Formats: sequence, C-alpha cells, structure tokens
Amino acid sequence: MRENKKELIRETAIKVIAELGFHNATTDRIAAEAGISVGTIYNYFRSKEAILEYIFQVELDLRRNYWEKIRQESLSLKEELQMLLTMHFKAISENPALGKILAKEHPTPIHDGLFTTINEFLEGIPTYIGILLDEGIERGEIRPCNSSLIATAMFGGVSAVVLYAVGRDSAQERAYVLQHAANELVEFYFQGLAM
Repeated sequence: MRENKKELIRETAIKVIAELGFHNATTDRIAAEAGISVGTIYNYFRSKEAILEYIFQVELDLRRNYWEKIRQESLSLKEELQMLLTMHFKAISENPALGKILAKEHPTPIHDGLFTTINEFLEGIPTYIGILLDEGIERGEIRPCNSSLIATAMFGGVSAVVLYAVGRDSAQERAYVLQHAANELVEFYFQGLAM
C-alpha cells in the first residue's frame, strides 16, 4: 500500500509539473490532483524537489536496467542504440508528460547534494552511450571519434526530439514522430560515424 501511494504521488506530480512547470507546481496542487492530503506527500517526500528527484530516479533505473539487460546479448552497436532509443521513445509515447519533464525540467541546484539524481541522469546516460561508442570503435563498427563529445551530442539530439514530439498539438503527429525517431536518429548517427 505504501508503494502505491508513492507511485500515485509520482504519477500525479508528472502531470502537474508537465502542465505548470516545476517552479509553478506546488505540493498543494499535487496533493489535490492525487486526492490525498499534503501531509501524506510529506510522509514520502521531504519537498517538491525530492519528488522531482524521484521521478528522474525511477526513469534512470528503468533505463539502466534495460541497458544492463541488453548488454547480456551479443548485439552490434547499432542494434544496442536502436533498442535503447526505441525503449526511451516508447516510454515517452506512453507518457508525453514524462517526456516533457525529462527533456525540460533541470533546475539549478541550490546547494551541493540537491538534484544529484537529475545530474546523474543528465550525465549518466551520455556516459553509457560513450561506453557503447568506445566498444563500437574497438570492434571497428564506427570510425574513431571523441566518444564523450558524440555521446553528449546524441543525448542532446534525443532530448530535442522528445521536446519536439511532446510539443505537437496532434496526438497522432506526436505518436508518428516518436514511433520513427529511434530509426531516424540511429541512421543519422551512423552515417556520420561510418568507417
């Protein structure tokens, strides 16, 4: 039951933050939308910032677990990137509000230790991509390159596509973009990284 409430708060916060933006969203509004008291929120989270951290933590864990799972298979770099991007865009297609948060809500830390999970998401995902690129270089699948720089550019491109997709007024257009984004981006990246 406790985890159900925590998940309810997370899901409701995603909707509220996506609609109002992080700075305009309040725990009062999240509580009202979730049909719970503000006190209940504070039983699970110390602040609005902690809720945002938790949203990013759940998504980082999902992506990290998926990454570790596909690493067990004997896949090419192109296949791994295709699968990772497909998984990411599918999650955004199923919850566009989440996509808006992941691509847009990066508050500046007020002090050390705040928003560490968000920073881990923003820095960790490109790090994983960089590892894949290094392995692809080593196997001769792509040309030698600055893998950190390319990984950061790839992550930025993915975020930009998410923002573009969730900004579409038409749900049909958004679904189309997200359905084709992984393939389009992988083909684009591999043309630039060809041997």
